[in-house]
Amino acid sequence: MITGMPKDRSSVVKQSATSSLTFSCMNKPPGIEKDIGEHWLNLKYHGARSDISARYLQKMAMEEGSPVPFSMSPVDYLNAFCPGRPTDTDRLKILRTRLSQLPLEERVRTWLLEGPPIHRFDALKHLAPDNSADEIIRVLQIYAQLVQGLWVPKSSLVYGTNSGVEVLARNFVLYEFTKGILIKKSVFGRRPEFLKAATPALNSLAVERPDLNDWKLKEHPDKKFENLYGDVVREQQATWECLGKQINDVLPGGRNRPTMKNPLNPNADIPALPSGDKPTSSSLLRTSMSEEIREALPKALQEVFRTYKVCSFQQIRQGLRKLGVSKSYPPKGAPRKAITASIDVFDAPQEEIQAVINQVAVNIHGVYVLKSSPDNPQYDTLRKVVIDLFMAEGPSAKLKKASVTEAAKLQLNRDITNVEFLKVMKELCHSEKSAWVLRSGDGKPE
Repeated sequence: MITGMPKDRSSVVKQSATSSLTFSCMNKPPGIEKDIGEHWLNLKYHGARSDISARYLQKMAMEEGSPVPFSMSPVDYLNAFCPGRPTDTDRLKILRTRLSQLPLEERVRTWLLEGPPIHRFDALKHLAPDNSADEIIRVLQIYAQLVQGLWVPKSSLVYGTNSGVEVLARNFVLYEFTKGILIKKSVFGRRPEFLKAATPALNSLAVERPDLNDWKLKEHPDKKFENLYGDVVREQQATWECLGKQINDVLPGGRNRPTMKNPLNPNADIPALPSGDKPTSSSLLRTSMSEEIREALPKALQEVFRTYKVCSFQQIRQGLRKLGVSKSYPPKGAPRKAITASIDVFDAPQEEIQAVINQVAVNIHGVYVLKSSPDNPQYDTLRKVVIDLFMAEGPSAKLKKASVTEAAKLQLNRDITNVEFLKVMKELCHSEKSAWVLRSGDGKPE
């Protein structure tokens, strides 16, 4: 050990055969004689076994009985210093290149499955540089869910099924993370088998902190996305409220609640899992809307709205049933279970259908219209202006062309043409005494 350091790095150390080193301002190496203003310090060398070295070593070590609270795995620790190990970076580069030629839906679906467990929207946009943000969000809502402004794959996509304790446990973890970036171990209560089922999701999405008895989400919330896409955030919140209610209804409540209700059949009880037992086929749980229904429903809704333009909730359900019976939607060639799902969607709980409707449509004082026109999507920016005006004016709103034109100029920074005005208004409204009134949603085809 050397105590003290030279003030100038150009200083030259002369080492003697003994255990001491002395720096002298009198002995200057050749070639720098002119540097007469340099200052030198005298240093003394101390061997590794010397008393002073032992004292310094002692200061660098923790005393016995004072463990360092280190909860990260070696891999996570290294990644904290060097995010994206070379092997991971190379793998993701290869994956991104492979996916670049696939259709958008398949590209996003595969990336969610094989890429990182948590996704920022800005990063996802690089996956589809030629697609608009709205197109990417539309696909994300089919295969992923929003947690703290971040996108994570749906449990049904991860496990390939919408049933099972693992799916329920992962949904529970995601739901808890929608409330905050920390999950306390206590939320699992006296359910060790449920905690075990949730462990893969916790390890994938969070860092365990044993000293604090919690898990912390690996990524910081994406506030930028939440601020830019508030409507998407609200729709996802509604979906989580619905799913959270189902989870709370299904989860066993400990000693005071020995059975769980099956959401598919409220009259049938499912035995609660005994502590320590592995999940069996009799204990598998599922939500009441299958993944086949959930994935087919947005496209089916597009068909209903293409016919009726403006719909009440009841009309949507009737339209879905009529669509399933008359067209056997999805189209010919689809699996039989998907066709059955489309017909039986009428019987799904209202809140589940509501959550899917909110992904593609807007509720304007009790009636729904599509966010994007299936016939004239090029006028969607004006369509949004009109929708916002109807929502702001109240249930009895009557819009004048002048008010629409003025609002459009403020929001779009341009003058709208008469063609686009009529296209949007005729799709959503009917004319009444020189004003435009939103259609009633009574189920009459347009």
